[in-house]
Amino acid sequence: KMRYLFEDILHDFNQFGVATRFRGVHGGRGSSKSFQLATMAALVAVWHSLSDRPGNILCLREYMNSLADSSMEEIKTVIHFHGLQEFFDIGEKYIRTKDKKVNYLFAGLNRNLDSIKSKSNIILAWIDEAEGISEMAWNKLIPTVRATNSEIWLSWNPEKDGSATDKRFRKSNLAYSRIIEMNYRDNPFFPE
Repeated sequence: KMRYLFEDILHDFNQFGVATRFRGVHGGRGSSKSFQLATMAALVAVWHSLSDRPGNILCLREYMNSLADSSMEEIKTVIHFHGLQEFFDIGEKYIRTKDKKVNYLFAGLNRNLDSIKSKSNIILAWIDEAEGISEMAWNKLIPTVRATNSEIWLSWNPEKDGSATDKRFRKSNLAYSRIIEMNYRDNPFFPE
């Protein structure tokens, strides 16, 4: 399922030069949603770098008190797992492409919502564990991610029927969106 989502991204960019505004993956634990989206984000960073399309990848969570609470370790892991180190400069507190064209930014929406509005040239925003994101946060985040062909990705475990994320992305037929469900059965590496 995730391969389909990534192939779809490449197809959209290569064939039409446009992005799908929202891409989401929801489902239970063990499905490798975060790992797969971190992988796709790393590949998008490389693609933007090689295509001379600079920008920022904004990695968000509802709560982030420090980088230890962010998706930074997941991104570092996939860069090493897939052998992409030659494309990235990885520091203790940053990740960027070696040519400095694409930077990763990490933030929590609960405490830093208004500071998100000042971010510019966001080519991709990935909200991991997006279940608890409020409607107010969505209303501020969506217009903030406005670079040409920018996308918003989200991954979440649907636990609360009627949450802002659930209503917006699972229960509606939102235009320009591709939302899929994944569970542990879709993860070929899930232990027996």
